[in-house]
Amino acid sequence: MDTVPTELGAGDHPELFRSAHPFLQRALRRMPGLRVPCTGRLFEALVPAIIEQRVVGLDAHAAFARLVRAHGAEPPGPAPQGMRVPPTPKAWASQAVTFARRLEKVRRAEGCAVRPNAMFAVAAQ
Repeated sequence: MDTVPTELGAGDHPELFRSAHPFLQRALRRMPGLRVPCTGRLFEALVPAIIEQRVVGLDAHAAFARLVRAHGAEPPGPAPQGMRVPPTPKAWASQAVTFARRLEKVRRAEGCAVRPNAMFAVAAQ
């Protein structure tokens, strides 16, 4: 619960944001006031991206949802019955999941979970 204000943008300063990337520049022109939440959960964002590298988008999302249902944990606090949260980096690394070729990237990413720049390097490989 301590991270909720940050995730909702309490420390954001969108008026100071400048992007040199053309995609972001177009997005900001089309959608003024666009906000991208800051969760600090790079690992949780990286694992689906790794899985999606070789699978069609809809299939990848369905596969990720199946993995979360099978290997995820119950969320803290009140939640709908059956709701799961993605596994921790340690749990992902220890699971013998179907995506064996991608497991090595997940293991390397686990070691980088607290070092964002190292994690981005793993994702780029």
